[in-house]
Amino acid sequence: MMQRSHPYDEWFEPNNKDTFTLRYPSLLAQLVYSVFCWAYPQSHPKFDSDFRETILQTCSRWVGGIRLQPELHKKWDLQKLEVPISIICIVYQYPCT
Repeated sequence: MMQRSHPYDEWFEPNNKDTFTLRYPSLLAQLVYSVFCWAYPQSHPKFDSDFRETILQTCSRWVGGIRLQPELHKKWDLQKLEVPISIICIVYQYPCT
């Protein structure tokens, strides 16, 4: 049996294409959110739940032409998407507490 090199490889198998299609708007929204966090770390306080919801719904309308159920962004693993505070302190020379 062939080992998977990435946990999302299974989404690209022929019988799982529908799974990828369903998850794509959320994946795109998470990518956009992460880019905002890394590009504008000083604005992080403004990237609240409403901001994530707006990004998710916008990406969903772009990709599928529909709105997703509200608050689906609450399932995101924000620790993996956001810039660690230690990096912000180093780059911007903030005092870390």
